[in-house]
Amino acid sequence: GRDTLSRAAKRGENIALLPGGIDEMSLTDGTSTDTKLVMVDRKGYARLAIENGMDIVPGFCFGEKWIHRTVQLPPVIRKFLRRFRMSGTLLKGRGPTFLGFLGVPLGFVWGEPIRVKKPYPVAPASVQAAYVDEKAKHRGDAKQHMPVDPAYVDEVHAHVEAAVRDIFDRYKERFGYSPEETLTMVAAAKKTKKGQ
Repeated sequence: GRDTLSRAAKRGENIALLPGGIDEMSLTDGTSTDTKLVMVDRKGYARLAIENGMDIVPGFCFGEKWIHRTVQLPPVIRKFLRRFRMSGTLLKGRGPTFLGFLGVPLGFVWGEPIRVKKPYPVAPASVQAAYVDEKAKHRGDAKQHMPVDPAYVDEVHAHVEAAVRDIFDRYKERFGYSPEETLTMVAAAKKTKKGQ
């Protein structure tokens, strides 16, 4: 989780994140000419980078939508599995296996690093001194964090989205996508509250 990533960043490790997750898996459709990326409301990576002064290197994986066929389970089952952070999308590969299809043009393209700076204070020093991560407080290992300016998180996130879109548009034809293929950034599916 977030604490593990923060510790890795503090040790100077590089972190690779694929923010789409289960939501993106259910939107993957190899027959569609519109590729959907779940990014609109996935901004934790930007906040983590800002908090730790780490640059972000955007990228895009081409061809992944053709590696497997997807089978959507019935909506009631998907909703039930979602509560346990499990996917309601099954992957079908060659024959009765999960092995991906061969001959698929597959590749990952990295963009130029997006430089970020550590957060500037957004609240008076007296407020920042008292700011404590509530989850950590409940775990008994309260840590103090500097609040990150939400406007700066949005700015960094917008740069990443633009860079990913640029990568897609520049390289899609090299990986077998048609010139008409589009990339749409979408929000994650609504999470169900416990008891609903």
